[in-house]
Amino acid sequence: MKRQRIKWVALFCVMCFMTLLTACGGGGGGGTTESTTTDISGQAVDPYLNGTTVYMENDNTKTTKTDITGNYTLNNVTIRARVIAKGGNEVNSTGGDLGEFTGVLMATAGDHSNITPLTTLVTLDDNFANVLKDLGITDVDVNFMDSKQLAGLGNATSIQNTLALATAVATQIKLVGNVANKVVTDKTKVVTIVENVVKKLITVISDNLNATNTNATDIVDKVVEAAKNSTVTDALISEL
Repeated sequence: MKRQRIKWVALFCVMCFMTLLTACGGGGGGGTTESTTTDISGQAVDPYLNGTTVYMENDNTKTTKTDITGNYTLNNVTIRARVIAKGGNEVNSTGGDLGEFTGVLMATAGDHSNITPLTTLVTLDDNFANVLKDLGITDVDVNFMDSKQLAGLGNATSIQNTLALATAVATQIKLVGNVANKVVTDKTKVVTIVENVVKKLITVISDNLNATNTNATDIVDKVVEAAKNSTVTDALISEL
C-alpha cells in the first residue's frame, strides 16, 4: 500500500512538471523567441542616392527604393540586422544626376537611420568607432555626410574630418563596386566582394589613421594610400 502511494505521488509530480514545462513553451526549442523590430526612415547619402534599392540583409521581403533626395523607409525590421543600399544614381542637392552609384553602403538597424560611407565602416567593424573618435567624429556624425546636415553637430575641424573621410572612403567603395560589377557574372556576389575588400581597407586605415591632430588633407591621403596597399589589392584580386 505504501509503495502504491509513493507511485501516485511520483506520478503527480511528473504531471505537474510536464504541465509547467508546457506552459513555459516546452524544452529545448519548443518555445518561440520574438525578435525586437523597429521602423527605419532615413537617407542613403553618397551624396544623395536616387532609385537605390534599400533592403534588409537575408530578408528579400524587406526592400524599398530611395527617392531623389535619398529618403527611404523600411517597416518592422530586425534590430541589429544590416541594412544594404545598392544601385541607383547619385544626385546633388539640386537633384542633378551625377551618374550611376556602383558601390554598396551598409548600416545597422536600430543604430543608424541614415546609410552612409561612415555607417558602412562602423557596421563592418565596431572598433572603427574608436578611430573616428580620435578624429573628432562622433557616432552621431557617421549618420551624415552632407555639410548642411553636419552643421551644429561638432566643431569645424570635426566636420571637415567627417566629410574628408566619408568622401575618400566613398570613392574607394565605388571603385571596388565598379570593378566587381564589371568582372563578376553573378551580381549577387558584389555585396560580399565589397564587404570583404572594405574590411581589409578598414584594417589598413585603422593602423595609420589614429592621430588626434590629423587634418582633412592627411585623412584623404591616408585613405588613398591604404587603398593602394598590397593587402587591399590582394583582397580584391582574391575575391574576383
